[in-house]
Amino acid sequence: MTSEKGRSKGEKRSNAIIAHIALYASLSLLTLTITKTKAQDSVQLQTDSLQSVPSVITDTVSAVRISATKLIDASTSLQGKTAESIFHPFPKSRFRRFCDSLSMSTVALSALVLPGAGQVINGDYWKVPLVTGSVVGFTWASVYFHRRYNSLLSETLSLVPSTKIEQESRRIEMRSLRNGSIVAAAVSYSLGVADALVNHSPNFKSPFAALVSSALLPGLGQMYTHSYWKVPIIYGAAVYLTSQFMRMDQLYRRFDKALTYLLDENPETIDEFEGKRSRQDIQYFRDYYRRNRDLSLLGLSLLYVLNVIDAYVGAHLYYWNVDSDLAMRIYPSLTPSFGNASSGVLAMNFNLYF
Repeated sequence: MTSEKGRSKGEKRSNAIIAHIALYASLSLLTLTITKTKAQDSVQLQTDSLQSVPSVITDTVSAVRISATKLIDASTSLQGKTAESIFHPFPKSRFRRFCDSLSMSTVALSALVLPGAGQVINGDYWKVPLVTGSVVGFTWASVYFHRRYNSLLSETLSLVPSTKIEQESRRIEMRSLRNGSIVAAAVSYSLGVADALVNHSPNFKSPFAALVSSALLPGLGQMYTHSYWKVPIIYGAAVYLTSQFMRMDQLYRRFDKALTYLLDENPETIDEFEGKRSRQDIQYFRDYYRRNRDLSLLGLSLLYVLNVIDAYVGAHLYYWNVDSDLAMRIYPSLTPSFGNASSGVLAMNFNLYF
């Protein structure tokens, strides 16, 4: 019995070991099969991708050929066309082509004769009512206020101090409004002409446009050539010279009137100095202030001419290339004299590098 039980236990153990070995073997075979399948799939995918590369390259090359063909066709169709015809496909009218062909002098003459005509030539039709309206409106206002001022001058001043002061203040007010309207009309007129010239050549700084602009309104040509720092210098000098002219003229008139009252041999007219200044003193100061007044006027005229010349030259030099490498070196040297190597001549050398 004991031997049979031991034999049965040995058989059971051997059967269990065989079952475990079979299970491990089946698992190993399953793992190898799955791995092989995945490897085959990856190899197949790589093969497919490699096979698809030539087709992708072929499609890309064909697409590039099509794009190149379209580009060549587009360049061929655009050949001979200007940028204006490309961006503005609709053809210009005969009037517009005629306006574009006009010279700067013709545009300037048109704008000077008729305010707003330059804007019509340039096609800026929305500016025409602004330019024409401002010039006509300020001109009409200056005429209106001038008539009011003349009517107030014709009135007899009242003997009542308060009424007299009111009449004088109204005269001053009408005169100021008249002068302001004249200045506004002149500025509007000048800006209209300058706008017509500038917009007729928007991509080029025209010397003629700069000259006419500064001639109409000092400093406008400098703004056109982007020399903004010159504008306050011009107007600062103009304000100083104008104030000097007005002050010298007032003092000249004062001493001229005193000299006239002194020499008219009329006992009823007495000069303001009442004998405190001699005839020679009054005549000397009158001539002194007259000379300074004339010098101030000459300075204003010279400033105006220089302003026009500067704008014209600035437009000419606007595209001038000024290199920062420009330099000059000055140094003394000893140059041997001719025929005598032992003696020399002291000289000054100038070297210009650019």
